[in-house]
Amino acid sequence: MAKKDCSAPCPSMFFSKQELTFIRYFIGVVSVVCLSATLFTFLTFLIDVTRFRYPERPIIFYAVCYVMVSLVFFLGFLLEDRVSCNAVSPSQFRAATITQGSHNKVSALVATATSH
Repeated sequence: MAKKDCSAPCPSMFFSKQELTFIRYFIGVVSVVCLSATLFTFLTFLIDVTRFRYPERPIIFYAVCYVMVSLVFFLGFLLEDRVSCNAVSPSQFRAATITQGSHNKVSALVATATSH
């Protein structure tokens, strides 16, 4: 039986705490490496704009896109679960749940447990 507007619990059901910590730091390191490499490319372009003509110019646009992507992953590393999880609120949630888009949805298990 499916519940409407349900969300998974925020502490992962599928991975252990050690696996989540390893994944978090791995993504943090990779995002820093990507951010530094793409910033180096972009800053090299800013030093001498005329050096990059047509065939090389799209590389700069890719670098700017990768800067944005790696910056989002780095911010996710720094902010941990504060953005991706709803906080535990005894009146609404018994457990932290995953934020889905801009909606704060109650887990089906939490909703049935609090309604009884």
